[in-house]
Amino acid sequence: MSKSEDLKRKARFFSVGEFAEQIPRPKKRRSNSEFYIEGSLEAVCGSGSILEEEVAVSIVKWLDKHFEHVVLGVFLIILTVFSFLNVTLRYLLESGISWSDEVCKFSLVLSGFFSIPAWIRYRTGIRVDAFIQLLPNRTRKILDYAVQIIMLLFFGFMLSGTFVITRGAHQINLLSPALRLPMKYLYGVVAFAFLLSILRLVQVVALQVKTDLRKAEDMGAKA
Repeated sequence: MSKSEDLKRKARFFSVGEFAEQIPRPKKRRSNSEFYIEGSLEAVCGSGSILEEEVAVSIVKWLDKHFEHVVLGVFLIILTVFSFLNVTLRYLLESGISWSDEVCKFSLVLSGFFSIPAWIRYRTGIRVDAFIQLLPNRTRKILDYAVQIIMLLFFGFMLSGTFVITRGAHQINLLSPALRLPMKYLYGVVAFAFLLSILRLVQVVALQVKTDLRKAEDMGAKA
C-alpha cells in the first residue's frame, strides 16, 4: 500500500470518527431513585405530583388489603408475649406480672371485634347455605343482598350502642382494674371496629353490585 493511499484511509477514518462524535446521543432515562439520590429540584419538578399520587394510591391499596391483618397480628403478638412471659415468671420466679392477664384479655377481645371487618372484606365468614344452594341464582342474589342489608342495620345498631357506652364511661371516668386505664379508649376502639365493619360491608356490596351489572351488560351484549 502506497503512502498516499494510507493517508487517504486515515483521513476517511478520522472523518467518520469525528462525524460519529458529533451525532447527538439519546439521553439515558433517569429513574425516580436517581432523582431522590441527587436531590435535584429541577429533575423532580415535572413528575413530583405524579409520584406523590402513585405513592398515595399504593398506600391506600396496601391498607385495603392488609389493615385488619396487621392489627390482628399486633394483638396476637401481644397476647403471645405476655402469656409466655407471665407463665415463665410464675414457674421460675413464682411471681408473675399482675396486669398481664388484663392486657391479654383486652387483646383477645379486640381481636374478636377486628376479625369482623376482616371476614367481611374477604367473605370468609362461616355460613350454612345448604338450603340456599337449592334456590335459583336470582333468588340467591336477592337473599344475599337482604342478608347484607340486615348486617348493615345490625352493625349500625351496635355502633350506636358503643357510642352510648363510651360516653357513659367518659362521664363516670371508668378505669380498668389492673392497669387503671380509661375504659372509654377501649370502648372507642370497639366502636371503630364496628365502623370499619360498616365500611367494609358497603365496599363489598358496591363491588358485588358492580360485578352483577357488568355480567348483566355482557349477557345483554351477547343476546
